[in-house]
Amino acid sequence: MSTTEAVWNELQNAADSNRPIPGRILNQVNKGYAVGIAGVVAFLPESFAVEKRVGQVGVLQWFQIISLERETNNILVRCAKFS
Repeated sequence: MSTTEAVWNELQNAADSNRPIPGRILNQVNKGYAVGIAGVVAFLPESFAVEKRVGQVGVLQWFQIISLERETNNILVRCAKFS
């Protein structure tokens, strides 16, 4: 199994189990933010962003995968909530 396959399998497992995953906000993009997760760039919409956390570019944070489409390399995330 290639590294790329292993990363996508881990992301799929996290999405299926609703498990938070670590990532870093890379930069602001149209209507949201680019988030780096295990070498893959995900999208964090403004509507799912927590205001005090999006200013922390490059800081390791926790995210939850909302949608994962391996065929198109699209990942949609939101800031993870901890109780």
